[in-house]
Amino acid sequence: MSTLAAVEYKASLTKEERAELLCIFEATLIETHAERRRTEAPDYQEEVSHEETLIKTLVDKVRRSHG
Repeated sequence: MSTLAAVEYKASLTKEERAELLCIFEATLIETHAERRRTEAPDYQEEVSHEETLIKTLVDKVRRSHG
């Protein structure tokens, strides 16, 4: 059994870069959510759902970041 350890990465972003990254993540989140709703294959739906959760986490982290 393998365990995943969290590794922390830090990035320095300008306000413009942060805003652009947030736009990209939010657009991707919308597309991923739509894809999850369209699919009927349970395995693929689970994979897309996991991806959606990861993107939501990234959006939240970028929104909370100072910039």
